[in-house]
Amino acid sequence: MARSYKGVRPKKNRVYSVDDVMIDYGVCRNTVSNWVQSGLATSDNKRPHLFRGSQLSAFHKARRERSRTTLLAGEFKCRVCDIAVCPPRESIDFKVCQGREMLIASCPECRGVVTKISSKPDRGLLVGCINPNTPGESSDEEIGLPLGDIGTEAEILHCQNDRLFYVWQGYANKYDVKTADSHLAAIRDLEVFLDGKPFDKLNRDDLSSYRNHLRELLKVEGRARLSRSTVSHRLSHLRAFVTWLRMQEGYKRLPEDLAGYLELPRSSLAMGPAGRLKEQPTIKEAEDLLRAMPDRTVKQRRARAIFATAFLGALRADTLLSLQIKHVQVECWRIIQDPTVSRVKNGKALTIQWFPIPDLFAQTLIGWVEDLQSYGFADRDALFPNIGLLSKRVGHATQPRAPIAAMTSKKAVTEAFKAACKGHIKSYTPHSARRTIGGLRDILSLTNEQRTAWSLNMGHEKEPT
Repeated sequence: MARSYKGVRPKKNRVYSVDDVMIDYGVCRNTVSNWVQSGLATSDNKRPHLFRGSQLSAFHKARRERSRTTLLAGEFKCRVCDIAVCPPRESIDFKVCQGREMLIASCPECRGVVTKISSKPDRGLLVGCINPNTPGESSDEEIGLPLGDIGTEAEILHCQNDRLFYVWQGYANKYDVKTADSHLAAIRDLEVFLDGKPFDKLNRDDLSSYRNHLRELLKVEGRARLSRSTVSHRLSHLRAFVTWLRMQEGYKRLPEDLAGYLELPRSSLAMGPAGRLKEQPTIKEAEDLLRAMPDRTVKQRRARAIFATAFLGALRADTLLSLQIKHVQVECWRIIQDPTVSRVKNGKALTIQWFPIPDLFAQTLIGWVEDLQSYGFADRDALFPNIGLLSKRVGHATQPRAPIAAMTSKKAVTEAFKAACKGHIKSYTPHSARRTIGGLRDILSLTNEQRTAWSLNMGHEKEPT
């Protein structure tokens, strides 16, 4: 089995312990130690080791790329793992094969045999390892490449606070994963602004300067500009972090009023430009787009069903893709939003009555559910399975199988909306479906009770939302 770890995507801002890396990559402790010896950069020189997510990604990306180029002294291409590996030098040995001098060793990842044609640097490295008069630090000079050091300068230098952030990540488990990532992104932005300054030395001037920096980004033009919402949320996240920070051992001497230096008056936030108006189709326009979508292949029918369901239940992309077949109750025209199974915002459990929109949307979803049932898919299978599983008709498996899991990427929803808007004068995003359904409430003649029910059906706790 290939061990290039292409499917493992550590979050760049997060900090990982050795145990975290072992779980995410499915490896043993010795393998992580081998990675460190092969150049994986740690956050600092202390133990137990901690690793930045960006460095983990850079290390494995570099190893995959190194396996396609000239190998360095001590490096071998493992055909099983499909990466460049650096076996322990004492395991490297000579072998003559068809008149050629070869090197043979054991892959530290899969324990398989790796070979390469002997070169002068390799022979010098091996001789240096065998020669007892060769200093160990000298024999290390040529082996491998500090692969983990590949990345931006900011990613390499700004690691002084990683142990603090690792402790904070444990505290942030009370948040949804996306919320915690948003908080951490704001904290990392402050760290980069302060050029990696240790947070036990934070002072009022640091936070005041950062606040003024964000104030300026409200006014600039171009891609560097930040919206009012972004600035407001970033400051809110940092105030919560600073409040937590002052309760930690070693940080209690920080000024008590630090969080107050991360506040902006409403007048300052109002100075930010409102930004461009977000596009959304009318319900008639959405119906025309759905009608024009092709349905010859399974992938095309899945795209039509995704597009229709987004409007029928006013669903976010992540929630939409994590639905199971049993969550669509065709007989009573409902969609069940179950936070124990689906990825929903703020963990809201919700029973969504299909919105009163043209019948084509309901017919498309019902037809898709019937297709899945004819393919042998069961109630606990994903409503929108991976296209590879659909093509292979996995549902018709003769042996008992585990439920088909939902896709983790939202790419299928994005592609469905791109397919719907192909050739159209405007291009709409998946979230435009919610805006369309929200706007439809103000167009229809509804009573106050109906308007409230409409908002609650969209998951809004208050009618004005």
